[in-house]
Amino acid sequence: AGEGGRHASAFASASPSPPPSSTPPSSQGAAPGVSPAAATPSPSAARAAPLSASVSPAAGGQQPPMSEEEVAKLVRQRMDQALDQTRDLVSTLREMLSSQLSQTCHFLLLHRDAGEEVGESARVAVGMAHGLVDACMQVTQDGQQLVRDTAAKIETIRKQVDLMESQLTKAGIL
Repeated sequence: AGEGGRHASAFASASPSPPPSSTPPSSQGAAPGVSPAAATPSPSAARAAPLSASVSPAAGGQQPPMSEEEVAKLVRQRMDQALDQTRDLVSTLREMLSSQLSQTCHFLLLHRDAGEEVGESARVAVGMAHGLVDACMQVTQDGQQLVRDTAAKIETIRKQVDLMESQLTKAGIL
């Protein structure tokens, strides 16, 4: 249980949205609210900076309302970001499970090399390894299904946004 708690806290701290902070003087060209330390190479993080810059309030006062085109663009960016974050999560889960499986294999080899006193503890270790492999396979399948489901939902929303844009264009609003 301690192991799972440690991994859960790692996900909580790996939030793609930057923490609220004041912009240091060395990064005056950066978007407001985005610290240089928050930049990561993942695609979801690459989209986070332009999004936070596009929704931050203007320095002089109230931000003007966004046009339908800007809203549609922002919705598409957020959907792409959500899909990237889901893929990043699945990738991280795979890496964690691979590491756990590698450690279990290492311990099994140590037990095998010990020779005489393997008995019950080896059976327990083998059972744990099989359980871990089953868990890895299930998480991989669940993660892949989550990515497929998220992509399908995003595609449905994209179609709805496109339909809304075409109706607004036909009505002469856009």
